[in-house]
Amino acid sequence: MAESPASQHCLFRNRCRSSNRCLLALLSVSVAGLSNSSWRTLLPGATFSSAPRHVVSPFRAHQGSALRRARCAGGGRSESRFARPGSGAFSSLFLGSGAALLVISRSRWACNTGRPHHGLVPRRAEGSDFAVIRFRIPGFDDLSQLPRVMVVFLIGLLVYNRVAYPPSLETESMRAIIEILAVVLAVLCWALPWAGGRLEEAARRQVSTRTNSRQAGVMQTLAISEELPMAARTEVAWASTVLLRSTNADGVAVWSGGRAVGTRGLLKQLRGSAGGGAAVLQGLDASWPVTSAELDGYCSSAAGLDAFPEGALPRAVLPGDTQSVVAKPLPGGGLLVLWSALPRAFERAADRRWVARMAAKLGGALHPEGAESRLSPGGAERCFDRALLLGGDASGSSESRDPFALYASEIRTSPIPFGLLGVCAVLYSRLSYLGMLYMGADTGETRADLVAGVLALVLLAQGSIWLSETPNTPELQDTSTWENVEELQRFGEDSAASRELKWVWDTLSACTRVSSLVVFWRGACVTHAGLARSAASGGIPPYMGALCEEVMKLGKGKYLAQLPSYPSKVQFLEFLPEKTRGLLLTPMRPAPNAPVGGIMILGVDSVRAVGNVDQAWIGALAEKLAVSLDQAEQR
Repeated sequence: MAESPASQHCLFRNRCRSSNRCLLALLSVSVAGLSNSSWRTLLPGATFSSAPRHVVSPFRAHQGSALRRARCAGGGRSESRFARPGSGAFSSLFLGSGAALLVISRSRWACNTGRPHHGLVPRRAEGSDFAVIRFRIPGFDDLSQLPRVMVVFLIGLLVYNRVAYPPSLETESMRAIIEILAVVLAVLCWALPWAGGRLEEAARRQVSTRTNSRQAGVMQTLAISEELPMAARTEVAWASTVLLRSTNADGVAVWSGGRAVGTRGLLKQLRGSAGGGAAVLQGLDASWPVTSAELDGYCSSAAGLDAFPEGALPRAVLPGDTQSVVAKPLPGGGLLVLWSALPRAFERAADRRWVARMAAKLGGALHPEGAESRLSPGGAERCFDRALLLGGDASGSSESRDPFALYASEIRTSPIPFGLLGVCAVLYSRLSYLGMLYMGADTGETRADLVAGVLALVLLAQGSIWLSETPNTPELQDTSTWENVEELQRFGEDSAASRELKWVWDTLSACTRVSSLVVFWRGACVTHAGLARSAASGGIPPYMGALCEEVMKLGKGKYLAQLPSYPSKVQFLEFLPEKTRGLLLTPMRPAPNAPVGGIMILGVDSVRAVGNVDQAWIGALAEKLAVSLDQAEQR
């Protein structure tokens, strides 16, 4: 069984909303510490406003047992004025920033545990009004770039401070050290949004249905060889559609029998392409002299394209901004190639497993004679990307070779040591001039310390937020230890529909954590595969309960991510293993607007093991299976 990525256990959507608010709170405290007459002139018209906001907390029970979070509400306004710049600004800044970090840590603890901390009032979705401080930056809506806004603001203040308040002989050396430290911290803070985006990309499995290529001179193509049988042409059309919809690919090409038999997606404009699909395939053949049809590999950057064998890829017709490519062999001879302008588009092994199963499907359609025994082509998968050798070996055995996935914990904690270093340096600077504070500390030195201190606190806050957003390790079940179960392979009589059912089960068991499959079509059970409750322990034949009838009536699937928490589990555990942790119900219809003719029941062996991408794939398989069963019924 394939392991589910840890991305399905992430709660980024709720946590990232509070991370930007934490940094905004830190920014407001920092600005309050700088609110003296000389610095206020640099911020004309800067205000903070408060407005009531209705709190709405939608909760969908069918998405599994969601973690109920206690959100803390509070408000207030404060303004500090200093009689003399430099005398109390530094202490006010650190006291206020320390209080902000304390509130951040306490509120994060309350949100992570689902229990309100002592002294914090939980929000409840009762329609009441709450006064919430709303921070806005005029003309700047992307709050994920907030650290960079702070860097620009603070570096501008540092330059102004250097020009307007030159250092004295007594403070020149220490002030130069603090200013250099501030510049280094500013560079690190500037990189925080980029690093945060890479961490989220590595932790979350995302697929965009929009094309990623922005290259000029490309065209959308759909060409399938008319020499193929109608069944093979249908399979190529369906497979290319699903691959473009369920992966990050911009284009797909299929090579078999010494020629290109199909392509879909973005290609460079070919000479004579206006002549139709046949002309497009001819141009593709001319630029794609495949020398090896057994290639199995991928790359995640443009540098890896050059490492592919000569003639393995149609380089002459690929868009110029292509970054990622994956190639899979077809059983019986042939090659399936996908390309994308998105870096690391096929970096996850889970996505490449789906591509491999689609290649197996195409091989069975293009070479039906003797292809049944070769639906799972062997051979080691290779990674041709030399730029990511740091992330793992070139064999591609790991789930992801992205360094931000392999070293995520180290990267999440990296801002904290730099932040602590900056805070210690600023404290040492203050202690060095402790005797001068009573006589009036140097204004320029104090402001330089303020800038370095704020940047250090930003790093500390961001590191703490990243640590709180660390994905949970999934609790994967070992089905070999389950008791009172039996393995079933019931697909009906040997026919095209039964072979389709078997391929669907092999695909689900290879690409997901699905451990059981039951398919009902027109009220009859046509498939029961995988693990089932044994008859000796009280197992009975599958039947459709009230929940299945509701799904078929509404025409919308349901995913019970934590099946033991739902009372309706009794409708399924009579024929599924007792230790089944999740359940996915998918309606089956032969066309998008056709009535529902059946339902697919999938038992999952782990909690929250089927993510949105896998659900999209399962929906496509259900539709394809419904078409096959409907055609078999009409014959």
